[in-house]
Amino acid sequence: MAFYISYIKQYVTELRKLSKYIVVDAFFAKYDFISQITGQELHVITRLRDDAALWYLYEGPKKQGRGRPVKYAGKVAIQNPNLQHFTLVEATPTHKVYEAVVFSKSLKIKLKVVLVHNLKNDGSLKKCKVFACTDITLAGCRIWQYYKLRFQQEFLFRDGKQFTGLTHGQSRQKERLLFQFNFSLSILSIAKVVHWLSKPVNQRAAFSIQDIKTQYFNEHLLDKFIIGLGICPETTKNSDNYQNLINYTKIAA
Repeated sequence: MAFYISYIKQYVTELRKLSKYIVVDAFFAKYDFISQITGQELHVITRLRDDAALWYLYEGPKKQGRGRPVKYAGKVAIQNPNLQHFTLVEATPTHKVYEAVVFSKSLKIKLKVVLVHNLKNDGSLKKCKVFACTDITLAGCRIWQYYKLRFQQEFLFRDGKQFTGLTHGQSRQKERLLFQFNFSLSILSIAKVVHWLSKPVNQRAAFSIQDIKTQYFNEHLLDKFIIGLGICPETTKNSDNYQNLINYTKIAA
């Protein structure tokens, strides 16, 4: 954790130019990380544990007389939020999204919390996820949207490991490993530019590097058959059957 904190601090000036939000997964939802990053004039968006200890903020009349003023109005029940505190911001047949400002016991700060209730076909609760942001003014739908955008990087790592040799480098030299990682991820970017971004927006299906690999393998194999059997390549490649064959066994991402 100390390494990640120091790395962000090292590039904090450049990061602020891009955005004031750092989006991280649930591993980083810890006091040490959150307190250090918010101290760098950045806000953190993350996912909390399903059993996170969250408390409603007391907004009633102040207590008269001596004694400590009331701060909290009960513990948040993740699966059954109090609608006097939470606001329903989105509702569809598949999910409901609630938002509220609450206090986190483990992080020791106020958070804008977003509860996403995924629903079964009969409308009952299937599962619930908790997202949070240290910027209590940010809209709940934005918090959920930004977190989902962060998850897209997981597909890059998955495809890099499976198809472009991201973890195949055996060198122990830093420079060679950096070249290996950059080369692997750059190939993915080039493939996406050529085969996905080049299409009109309304024709872009889910991007799949496996489909691209399958297409090139089929094309290479068909070329071998065409040359080996002495078939006219121009006539064959203009056929609809050729296009069907190079797309054979493609699957969704």
